[in-house]
Amino acid sequence: MDFTKVVSDGYASGESTCSTDTGVCCCLAWRLPKATQASIRKEQLRALHIEIASFRELVGAVQIEVSATAGALQCKDSRHLAISAEDVALRLGQLLCGWCSSQDPAIELTVGMHTGGLDIVHLPGGQRLFVGSALLGASELATEAPKTRASLSKRVFLQIINTPRPTQASILKLFKDCGLVIKLFASGDFRTSLTNRLLVIGCGPAGIQIVRNLWSEFDLTLVEPKDYYEYTPGILRGLCDQEHLESLQVPLSQALDGFQLRHIRGKVTQLHERSAIVAPCSQGPSTPEFEVVEFDYAVIAAGSRYVGSSHWKVGGDDAAQQSREGRQQGLAALRARLVQRAERGEPAVLLGGGLVGVELAAELAHFMPSLQVILVDKCARPLPTMPADAQDYAESWLRDHGIDLRLGKELPREERPLLEALGVREAEVLQCTGLSMCCDFAADLRCRDGYGQLRTNRSMQVLSSEPEGNAVAAGHIFALGDCVSVQGTTVPLSKDIYPAEAMAEVVTANLRNLLQSNSELQELPAQLWELTLCSLGPDDCIFIMNGRVMATGWMAVQMKHQVEVTKMGQMKQEMWGRLVWSLIPHW
Repeated sequence: MDFTKVVSDGYASGESTCSTDTGVCCCLAWRLPKATQASIRKEQLRALHIEIASFRELVGAVQIEVSATAGALQCKDSRHLAISAEDVALRLGQLLCGWCSSQDPAIELTVGMHTGGLDIVHLPGGQRLFVGSALLGASELATEAPKTRASLSKRVFLQIINTPRPTQASILKLFKDCGLVIKLFASGDFRTSLTNRLLVIGCGPAGIQIVRNLWSEFDLTLVEPKDYYEYTPGILRGLCDQEHLESLQVPLSQALDGFQLRHIRGKVTQLHERSAIVAPCSQGPSTPEFEVVEFDYAVIAAGSRYVGSSHWKVGGDDAAQQSREGRQQGLAALRARLVQRAERGEPAVLLGGGLVGVELAAELAHFMPSLQVILVDKCARPLPTMPADAQDYAESWLRDHGIDLRLGKELPREERPLLEALGVREAEVLQCTGLSMCCDFAADLRCRDGYGQLRTNRSMQVLSSEPEGNAVAAGHIFALGDCVSVQGTTVPLSKDIYPAEAMAEVVTANLRNLLQSNSELQELPAQLWELTLCSLGPDDCIFIMNGRVMATGWMAVQMKHQVEVTKMGQMKQEMWGRLVWSLIPHW
């Protein structure tokens, strides 16, 4: 039996009468489902084969199998355009499906692609048969694929995303002689998807602002695992008060109602310069293991989470709290445990005397007065990053309301040694410090600092962590919010909503400029207002602005209440909330 080896770039070598090696190439298989085979007209079938031959000749593919209702092609690298065989196969499959969908009546067709081995078996009379894993895998995918969809194997997918992406000009040049493709490019969606595809990762305060600002100007895809928006600054009271929790959440379907975009409930696992791998939240027989999202621009608004706890901020890893119902159940379970601790005379130990620890201690003192609360921190004062008069006010309030302050001493991190050091047998230990950034998926871009934050310039473009610090992806990837470290600011920016929204204004302006080929970019001010509202239960609060205590008591309480009410009104698309926050400057 004679074999002809197919070399790895997809081109056949000279004949060899003894080689049994298997070369690596990419195959595309297509087939008509049984229902289509029974109903398709002869003229449609003839037109389909003419189109396939046209596409095949255009990209230099080789027909390796064909029948009236099925076939297979070997795709080759387009060397002069620097497009891989896998990319050629993907574009070819998309075009074939598009052509079939455009017919009247539409032709149902399935397409599969796989990269693997391929050998040629020569038979007497010059007939050739093709065998190998590339053909087998592509044929199996075509058999199982959804109708009029191009399905590709994981190997093809990884080959595509791990090689340089073809430019729009290269794709146009590749298909320049195909009237159908030119028509698709000129008529809307197909062209749009190659020029202004915007990926937004995360739908917190900053991410949702980007979506609302730019949905009408970009082909926008949002990746967010949760099905709800939550006002994080109020969640400590939401833990203690179920009725208040309801007011802090809104379904994303309501928050995004009227905005044309695609929302993928999933988690980005890898980010590349022009594509992202997304793992969907739901898993089932019809759900893909992953999805590739290609983009021209991306905005990372992934936020942060507390190390070892998802109570105060929900990250993408906590599947149980990705739904609103699951989130409420999780907080209800913690609330019930705290009530049980109080009934048994066991305390709650709060690790961290910063803003979260102080606010939680105060909320527990108000809503669960029978629960003993121990606040632990190695710093000597509560609110260690705040001005001294804020520390004095908070410490006095906590002591007056029975909070046991264990400050100024380094204690073990492990729970059992910690409780022994505190002289406590059993307790509910709650982590209230230690932020971790939710952007591990960007590791391959080499753009994070030593704290895991994404480095950006003041135009909010993501920067390489290399010494020269150039913008990655030609400046087309932006980041904002908790997960960033902005280079060139006077002081590090706080992980709050106010600076995140200021960043969102800059990102919005710069994406619009880039879309219009305007290279002049706006920058974030070198210093922003520093605004903090620290709740001490429902009846007291500290308002701090630029390092000074500006108000306490009733006035500060009303300020925080109005911020929360109007911000949630804005998220719910209520007129008053939208009006108020449209007038707030970000300096």
